[in-house]
Amino acid sequence: MVAVRDLDFFADLVTTGTVLGLDHTSALAEVEAVLGRDLSAEPDGHRLNCDFGLVEFGWQRDGAGRPWEVVHFGAQTHRLPWLVDSDHVLVPHYGRFRARLDFADLRAAVTARGFELEERGSSPVGCAHYWQPDSGMGLLVVTDEEEAGQGEPAGTVLKILGPQSRPVWERFVHRERAFRDQAAHLLTLSDAARAAWLDAREPEPGPERAGWWGYLRHVVERRALDGRRAGWPALGLALDRAAAERGVWPADEAAVRVIVAILASAAEPGELDAAVQRWLTVLPVTYAEAVRLCAARPGPAGIRTARRLRNQLHEVRDCVPRLASAALADEVRAWMELRPALLGRR
Repeated sequence: MVAVRDLDFFADLVTTGTVLGLDHTSALAEVEAVLGRDLSAEPDGHRLNCDFGLVEFGWQRDGAGRPWEVVHFGAQTHRLPWLVDSDHVLVPHYGRFRARLDFADLRAAVTARGFELEERGSSPVGCAHYWQPDSGMGLLVVTDEEEAGQGEPAGTVLKILGPQSRPVWERFVHRERAFRDQAAHLLTLSDAARAAWLDAREPEPGPERAGWWGYLRHVVERRALDGRRAGWPALGLALDRAAAERGVWPADEAAVRVIVAILASAAEPGELDAAVQRWLTVLPVTYAEAVRLCAARPGPAGIRTARRLRNQLHEVRDCVPRLASAALADEVRAWMELRPALLGRR
């Protein structure tokens, strides 16, 4: 008989976005220290895929000698039929694994923990795509055995992978050309003219407003990565600041967006320190509360807070060497040291 606790592994993954304390914020060495080393993994250019059996981590780096960054991780549950007798590192923690993961069972376990799954619009034929918004984990589920062509009955979970972000701007994708033209126009405007342009075109508060800002920022980011014209990183920073001032995003998320934009642009000295100080003042918990969160077995609210904080610590990780204030750098380092213990292995 398969122990029910194998379902805990999948529920843990969906609700916390971690595998034995590992996630997209973990370094390659951290992952290998827990899961072992995939001796068959060979870099394909600047990509690396590590197969640990049920668990998979995908990596990417900007160039030779650059650190590997996780682009996806999670459980390839379609492999379960071949892994039921595997002596995997997960078995001592969760027991033997079932040969098939049923979506109804997983959804019930996730709901019992105080979390919900949302169905997303786009998915392969014969499948449905679900998403847990707090952890960012996505699920692919068979809805029609014949159409899916996977040889698995309806209700089978094929994979649980993340991180995936909320598609707030999906409704604007068909207007990419217009947004590209608008972004190019914004690049020519003064600060005052840009503010007036935003005042005239920004949607009213609501889902459409977040989507509009998200897609505009997405287009600017893509143009900045092209590197064909100077000024795009600065425009991205200006838009992130404007969005923060207008309350488009929660205060801590907005502060992180500004920090990341400053790191990508030629900002003035002191701007980064001010942005990081702002972020520290709007974090959802104090440092002492975060320390207690690391030592606890948090409930749903604590898991959400820990997940949010761990994500943000990862996003701002490159700021410390560029801070002018040594005291501020030390404060941020102390926060960074908490990252592995937030939702860490228990």
